[in-house]
Amino acid sequence: MSSFCMDKEYGFISDKCLLSYCLNIHQDGNVLEICVPNGSHGSHVAHIAAGHFPDDPEKDGLAPGAQIISMCVGDIRKGTALTEQAFIRALNKCIELKVDVINYSYGAVRNCVGEGSFKKLIKNVVEKYGIIFVAAAGNDGPALTTMGFASGKLHHSVFYVGAYLTAEMKEAMYSHLEAGNSVVFPFSSRGPCVDGSLGITFCAPGAALTGVSKHELKGSNLHNGTSMSSPNAVGNIACLLSAMKVEAIPISPFRIKIALQNSAMIPEDGSHHPYSLGAGIIQISSAFELLKSSMNCISTNITDIKINAKNKRGIYLRELWEVNRIQEFNVCVKTKFNSEKELEKVVTFECPIILKLASGSEKDFVKYPKYSRLPSNDISVHIDPTILEAGKAHYAEIVGINPQNQSLGPLFRIPITVIIP
Repeated sequence: MSSFCMDKEYGFISDKCLLSYCLNIHQDGNVLEICVPNGSHGSHVAHIAAGHFPDDPEKDGLAPGAQIISMCVGDIRKGTALTEQAFIRALNKCIELKVDVINYSYGAVRNCVGEGSFKKLIKNVVEKYGIIFVAAAGNDGPALTTMGFASGKLHHSVFYVGAYLTAEMKEAMYSHLEAGNSVVFPFSSRGPCVDGSLGITFCAPGAALTGVSKHELKGSNLHNGTSMSSPNAVGNIACLLSAMKVEAIPISPFRIKIALQNSAMIPEDGSHHPYSLGAGIIQISSAFELLKSSMNCISTNITDIKINAKNKRGIYLRELWEVNRIQEFNVCVKTKFNSEKELEKVVTFECPIILKLASGSEKDFVKYPKYSRLPSNDISVHIDPTILEAGKAHYAEIVGINPQNQSLGPLFRIPITVIIP
């Protein structure tokens, strides 16, 4: 048997347990690595994103033609907890292999993941190498500010995916007597993040009945969690990338993020809030149409349009001393570029902006100017928490839109959350 990464050869330890294994041979044969599964979570996630059953295509995942690379970032000696060294090695391997999209369906202890080496490497992965990074939002809901992986702080270009439960899923997967309305799963973590960012980018179905490792001795299993919604989004994104390559549409993580956010669907049934839903439910066909029709103004060397409100990614007021008086914020909006390509476009980039409140925002407590511009500008935001009802969370979102290309939707969003005790 040769290295799996070379010839895709694998075997089973015995016919009784069906525990699979494969080999990786390193250093000219001097180091032998024997790989076995330590659970079924990864296999279930992979099936959602890209499972393929040639004889039974109804069981296929979202992107059955995608090529899967599995990397272990947990240490079984520590209860499969994330280790920093393994995570950094995995990201470096993704760069080496030139992957298109990363799915991260894994938890992390908050104090394990700081803003140092992790954040710098993910910034490099996304901005320099153009790899899309998608992460599970976490399963610590339904309380507010329960975002998972590093509280959403890792990098502003990471897509954080919440878990959605449709009425059809309730009936078909959970055998509910009455389907009722579609909802965000109660366990799905909610924003806003501690630094004011909304946290959830968008939602995707957060449960799946699909294949697991053969040593489980069953053909499929039902699991739910944001670990399931993240690969659902990744499978969708893989299909989107494939279509973009066929149509020769330029690809960048920021373009994909704008398209997915601005084409996401807000469900009509039930009560939904941006803290739990983000921009809405991922809609891949609508995103593709948006990319084809309205994305020419977004160059591939734009990596993000960053919000900075007193060194935070949004405005979040919840302490008594913060909400008992009127507050003024100077919000800096700045376009970030990949400094290693198309420098002429960096120099010439200019974009007029009109500012609006997003649909569903509370209006009375926020004042802001009508116009702005890119690549950078400071926006004065006036907030009056004293007029708001106590015992509630109040939300507004200022969005920046190019008046010459309004069909594209917002280029940036300034989230504002005020909680009155």
